Amino acid sequence: MFSSIQQARSVAKGLTPSVSLNEYYGAWQFLYDCNAHLDSSDYYYMQKLICDGSVITSGNSEELNGNPSFGISAMGAMMLTEDGNS
Repeated sequence: MFSSIQQARSVAKGLTPSVSLNEYYGAWQFLYDCNAHLDSSDYYYMQKLICDGSVITSGNSEELNGNPSFGISAMGAMMLTEDGNS
């Protein structure tokens, strides 16, 4: 999908419009996979995306079955269940 860190960074930062959410989150995944240097605000945003399951890491891959979850936070997913425990 991306051929360079600069191309992915441009989509992730909104400088180049993405055609879909998959492309947008794919840009962040590419930056993570390439271990790209991130400034402070981007680093913390990446951590949020990891916690939300939008970026797959070795630590969350098994829990997410290798599939990122786009557009819903962990709290949002929990609220979709009747009692929050299923």
